[in-house]
Amino acid sequence: MSHMIVTLPKCADVVVVGGGVVGTAITYYLAAYGVDVCLLERDDIASGTSSAAASGVSLQTKPPGPKQDLARASLKLLRALATELEADIEFVNDGGMLVAETEEEFDLIQQEAEAAAQAGVDMSVLSAAEARAQQPELARHVVGATFCPDDSTVNPYLLALAFARAASRLGAKIVTGFPVTGLERHGENIASVQTSDGAVATATVVNAAGPWAPILAEMAGAPLPITPRKGELFVTTPGPALLRGTVISASYLLSKALPSGQDQNRMTVGLWAGQTRRGNLLIGSTREFSGYDRSNTDDGMRALMAQAVRLIPAAANRHVLRFYAGLRPSTPDGLPIFGRAPGLPGLIYANGHEGDGVALSPITGQLIADLLTTRISADDLAPFRPDRFQE
Repeated sequence: MSHMIVTLPKCADVVVVGGGVVGTAITYYLAAYGVDVCLLERDDIASGTSSAAASGVSLQTKPPGPKQDLARASLKLLRALATELEADIEFVNDGGMLVAETEEEFDLIQQEAEAAAQAGVDMSVLSAAEARAQQPELARHVVGATFCPDDSTVNPYLLALAFARAASRLGAKIVTGFPVTGLERHGENIASVQTSDGAVATATVVNAAGPWAPILAEMAGAPLPITPRKGELFVTTPGPALLRGTVISASYLLSKALPSGQDQNRMTVGLWAGQTRRGNLLIGSTREFSGYDRSNTDDGMRALMAQAVRLIPAAANRHVLRFYAGLRPSTPDGLPIFGRAPGLPGLIYANGHEGDGVALSPITGQLIADLLTTRISADDLAPFRPDRFQE
């Protein structure tokens, strides 16, 4: 991908900054609408957060409301994208199981299932025996589970690459290896994007820089309330099938919740487990506010391995291939930020997905492209409007 475009274009109607699944999705949908769009990525496609993401596209880990609505719409798009993008994105719809280890957790996930069902999500409650019949490798102490047949997985790297290649075929300019160094503005208007190798004149910039979005926003003097939240994961050597679909611990829901007060800097752990097409187990993840540090920690690695073996004992027979960590772009209320920057309408935000960037990338791409081509208005994105934190 890094050699598709070797020189910067002098101008573009829209410049998208960030080459992860969100930025490439936006570029693809804009190109599909015939927009003159250029994507700028400082490294290579999917080299940042998307390279350290799990593969889950889960409905049952999102509470009823705006984010779950986004996930349902995004899943609908994902089902068709493998054909539409003319690429293998390793999309698999095998369902997902949310597992309780205590009666208290079982009560919690049953309440979540009831609320989700009322919102139209297909979820069922399983006894311990029913859960183990469906996932034979589950530990014997599991007391119950919920199951969502629509939960799926997709390969984040292949998805971002497919979006970028399809966008390029439609005329988009995909430029990698050029870090953005500044945004030139004239009053309330964007004039150009400055890079390490020159400028691209444009009146519209889409900030899709993930956890680095606040840095880009500051270049234009438009602060963005996003904080990087580290997540540690590991992948094992390949082997026979242990799982059908994904297994998620009930503690994952609590881990995902935003901490407050003195717990702000505490690491939380909630299991998400899936198996790749090649047979590798993919296990995550921790959550921790630690700035832009992407190093693995002894505490995180030990906690992940312990939780994986506790819930899926056969995982102990696999060797760890590698540990890695990524950064999630977290917002104060847990919802993404979509729309025009207050006081700077030429700067568009598509940020703050936290750990749901992969799952929500298709619908984010379509919504931002629809906004920029006036197919929808800012009112249609009201729950995600950038100025909501100023109230």
